[in-house]
Amino acid sequence: MITRRIFIVGSPVNEDYSFQMGVKADVINYQRYFKSPIGGAFNPDEITVLKNPSWKRLKAQLLALPADFTIFIFSGHGFFATNTQKAVFNINENDAVAAQTIINHIQSTKKLIIFDACQSYLEAYHYLEGIGDVEQYMNFRSSVPKLRARQLFNEAILDNPDGAQILMSCSRGQESVLSPTGSFFSYALLTSSQNWSNTNSRETVLTTLQAGKMTTNFLKKNYSSDQTNQRPSCFVTRLRPNFPIGVKHASLQLLY
Repeated sequence: MITRRIFIVGSPVNEDYSFQMGVKADVINYQRYFKSPIGGAFNPDEITVLKNPSWKRLKAQLLALPADFTIFIFSGHGFFATNTQKAVFNINENDAVAAQTIINHIQSTKKLIIFDACQSYLEAYHYLEGIGDVEQYMNFRSSVPKLRARQLFNEAILDNPDGAQILMSCSRGQESVLSPTGSFFSYALLTSSQNWSNTNSRETVLTTLQAGKMTTNFLKKNYSSDQTNQRPSCFVTRLRPNFPIGVKHASLQLLY
């Protein structure tokens, strides 16, 4: 039996109310998505949510909760440190932790990491007022029974080699745009995954690489260059895993 775990870290630090609402929306939307059949029907006890954790607390949680497969999600501030050539994330007001340090502490042989934060060369963020309604969260619907969704998701995990797959909301030097209803990237990723689940195809598994490409296309199509020019990026370790991020029924196709 495969063990699975999700860590969702929301770190609005001490920014204004609107920024805090955006991070809160990301955290809630990711919980709803991964609890739904589309996201693999994770149980509540498989999901750990942390807000502005200290590095000591986050590290302790990662070390204390090993699993065969772990999804780690971060929403908040980040930047690219030119002196060390590393992506760094502000998990709270005082602690900035390198992406690789976080990844190294995840106690799984198979890891999917989603970092939704800026990679600009300055500690800055791009926030847009008035995009969406405050306290409006996403809902995810699927006709797949939860037990079948877990089975499909688990089989796809086992079909992959050990390693890590990292999905970044933007590329080096770019800002990740946020609104009160969540980040553009996370909204695009989850909406694209929901749209995929409604397609008439024989696919039963949405891979992270496929979802990343769909997210990039969604951002280009739905937001002007004045709103964002962010380009999500995906990295994998040597064995090139491509983990599941969504599942659905295979649609029947009539042959004539």
